[in-house]
Amino acid sequence: MGNCHTVGPNEALVVSGGCCGSDQKTYVVGGWAWAWWLISDIQRMSLEVMTILCRCENIETAEGVPLDVTGVAQVIIYTRAQQSGADAAAGLEENIRPLH
Repeated sequence: MGNCHTVGPNEALVVSGGCCGSDQKTYVVGGWAWAWWLISDIQRMSLEVMTILCRCENIETAEGVPLDVTGVAQVIIYTRAQQSGADAAAGLEENIRPLH
């Protein structure tokens, strides 16, 4: 039949698929979702800070200079509620000019 999948508050669950080739997706943060066996696809994603390491080896600039480049990025995914709070906090940090 199916399973009930649960995720914590720092994890997102994406349920896709379904009967008749449905393209509908359900996104759940800190809750649960039902998924049918064999016809539903379940994916989990962490909402914590993720560190991504990128390396490019043996590349050349436009002038032909060989380079090895390493980059590091830290990424976090916000939910709409978290984003609204971050936007409000950013707005509070801006200087507000009085109207004359």
